[in-house]
Amino acid sequence: MRSHKHFWALMTAAVSTGGGLMAAEPEAEKHFVLKVLPLFKEKCLACHGDDPKKFKGGFDMRTPERFFSGGDSEKNPVVPGKPEESVLYISVTRTDSSLAMPPKENDKLSEAQVEIIKHWILDGGIWPDAGRIAEITEEQARAPKAAATGETGVKVTTSGGLSDDWTNRPTSRRICGRMRRFVACSKTKDQKADVPLIASSAPR
Repeated sequence: MRSHKHFWALMTAAVSTGGGLMAAEPEAEKHFVLKVLPLFKEKCLACHGDDPKKFKGGFDMRTPERFFSGGDSEKNPVVPGKPEESVLYISVTRTDSSLAMPPKENDKLSEAQVEIIKHWILDGGIWPDAGRIAEITEEQARAPKAAATGETGVKVTTSGGLSDDWTNRPTSRRICGRMRRFVACSKTKDQKADVPLIASSAPR
């Protein structure tokens, strides 16, 4: 069950900001996992998560259920789509000195970090469940590898190989570029030539 997630997803669809609907749920989930959650861990959990015996104001930020319950105040810290009305945003912008968080001036959030919180609230304050968080984290971990290899995911039929998998394997941007130049050059020399598109032969 994703009860808390579905609730915030419905709020996302229902609340409009700036004349348009808020961001789609998948993008809002990614924003939370890749930007908001790391920010919580860096700036907030020392007082609201690392040691349950020392929670400030009884506010536990380790899970969505506890976070949205608001601690001792029992007031939800996020008003979906309305950062200026959200205790969380008011705290990190330090517009109310009695709510300023983190409490030390030297630890305050940068303008960019405040924008991350604001963006999250505008998107509905979506906090995906543990399974979805793990999925997004894994996708992000795979992304640099794909970028480094230049793999496009586009299958190019070659001259044949030991198996269908080899013949129709994904090729890289670098190989695609070389093949395009090869074909263009060959046709320039002989416009009537029928040059086959060959990436490489299979290993022997």
